[in-house]
Amino acid sequence: MNVSYSSIYHLLVARYGEAEARAVARYLLLLTHEMSLTDIVCGAVDALDDTEKARLWAMAERIAAGEPVQYVAGCCLWRGLRLEVGRGVLIPRPETEELVEMVCREVPMGGRVVDICTGSGCIAAAIANERPDIEVWAWDISEEAIKYTRRNTAPWADRVHIEHCDALQLQPEGEPRWDAIVSNPPYIMPSEAEEMEEHVLSHEPHLALFVPSNDPTLFYRHIAHYAESALKPGGNVYFETNPLTTDRVINEVSATWECSTYNDRRQMILR
Repeated sequence: MNVSYSSIYHLLVARYGEAEARAVARYLLLLTHEMSLTDIVCGAVDALDDTEKARLWAMAERIAAGEPVQYVAGCCLWRGLRLEVGRGVLIPRPETEELVEMVCREVPMGGRVVDICTGSGCIAAAIANERPDIEVWAWDISEEAIKYTRRNTAPWADRVHIEHCDALQLQPEGEPRWDAIVSNPPYIMPSEAEEMEEHVLSHEPHLALFVPSNDPTLFYRHIAHYAESALKPGGNVYFETNPLTTDRVINEVSATWECSTYNDRRQMILR
């Protein structure tokens, strides 16, 4: 089978355009065979055996049909970590790295952090990796997501505690428990769907994406209310937010919290 970087690129270019097709083809080879651009230029694809070439071509065909390259490869590279991902969890986004940076920078030594709506466990894994002194709890309602969380946080299993939990059914804590609460909850309104990329709508889990049109801030409200009794003195809540509803979130929680927004209003801290 005549499979090369060039043939994969030409298969993808009709769907993605020239620049993105190049990037996707390179990312596929990086994820599946750890090939750098130098490796590709030096003909590393040509050196693969026929079985590997056939497998690679089958993956490229799935990507050309619209499936995200991360799901096809079964993993992604994010904040220096190789994370398993699949249709049961969202693919970690670059902007979420800023949420991790804020938590890692501000949580005190020996702190306790809970990641609510953890999904793939990317936030919990990154915090555990970058702050060896911190204990992390990872909560999600989806059993499928929890499977990925367990695999992605396995290197830090002694410090990452995974629990099935509904973010909309959180109960007040008897004693303050957390130095920080972090969450990237569902926040996309159904009215935004027509502007979203087709591969996101067709493949990523709607449970982790969408909120009801009539109550788009319900996760923020529930988590902020829980935090009133669950946060230790001086603790903060770190949210990823939808810029379209950030003002509404602020209005709903400002009676209790001082709110700061960052990164074009995609991240919010409640203090």
